[in-house]
Amino acid sequence: MDGSDNRDESFSSDLRRSVAEFKANPGFREAPARKLIPRLAVGTTVAQVTNLLAQPADKDEEGLFWRYSVFYSKTEVYFNREGEVEKIVPVGIEMGP
Repeated sequence: MDGSDNRDESFSSDLRRSVAEFKANPGFREAPARKLIPRLAVGTTVAQVTNLLAQPADKDEEGLFWRYSVFYSKTEVYFNREGEVEKIVPVGIEMGP
């Protein structure tokens, strides 16, 4: 993945809709976030995160900490220096089915 679009062959049409909805609605996007955030895992690359969630609204100068706002909640993604996810912190997002 190069991080430029959401047409990854492994994405189902439902997942592609969730990706598009998450990227298009920077405020009210908890429903797609519940589907997308669990797809993040330790070792996910910057390009894969960008492909799934787009660029964050907020990140640190080094690009190692990204924050995505999700209505009244947020998701924080921490990267190591190799550009892989080290930690994912969904704050206030219920991740149940």
